[in-house]
Amino acid sequence: MKIRIKFSKHGLMRYIGHLDTMRFFQKAIRRAQIDIAYSEGFSPHQIMSFAYPLGVGMESDAEYFDIEVRTFTDAEDVRSRLDLVTGEDVSILSVRMLPERAENCMSAVIGADYMIGCKKGYDHTLLPKDRKLWEEALSSFMARETVIVEKSTKKGTQMTDIRPFIIECRLCDAVETDAFSSEDIMDTECPVLFLKACAGSRANLKPGLFMQTFLDYAGWEAEELGIAVTRKELYALSGETWIPLEDVGTE
Repeated sequence: MKIRIKFSKHGLMRYIGHLDTMRFFQKAIRRAQIDIAYSEGFSPHQIMSFAYPLGVGMESDAEYFDIEVRTFTDAEDVRSRLDLVTGEDVSILSVRMLPERAENCMSAVIGADYMIGCKKGYDHTLLPKDRKLWEEALSSFMARETVIVEKSTKKGTQMTDIRPFIIECRLCDAVETDAFSSEDIMDTECPVLFLKACAGSRANLKPGLFMQTFLDYAGWEAEELGIAVTRKELYALSGETWIPLEDVGTE
């Protein structure tokens, strides 16, 4: 039986890389006494698949991994038992049962939502604080038919048009800026952007590359490490519609 688990990752856990996050949950599943299935052979391991890895330093409200279990009680029991052993910076948000032929979350990812802002403690004096200037620059940037950048790949670097990868980008209103849950992260004087972009193996745009490209276009500067990113959702494709990964399963 396959189940999909959604969790959030904030605070100090944003500094834990993908491989260590996998090890963290392998141990958490054992502590929670979840009856997970193991592979066969001389070196059996838990059958587990994580969705699109989160970059170090980024927070997220929508991380996913799939596991196979041999026995299953109910979704709330699994969620609460895991939530008890993961600590305060990781919260288990939902547990869903997957259809038998469901694509695993790693290969199913088609896109993602991000909130992009500025961290406290960095020099943002070269960024305008006037919201109208940001709106004008963003409107002009999004009106471009092509956005050519030098993009790093496994085979080296190549010039790529990232405009088709940008589905939506806009300035967030005041209510939405609570995306950054860690009080030490957010510089409230700087505007926050919402970005919906392609993600995964088919097409991929990292929020850092988008932000740097936009700032270069606008003629503004920001410290690379001073950009704060929170991932808000990961999507799969259902027909021609993007749906959150958790909507593939049922409670």
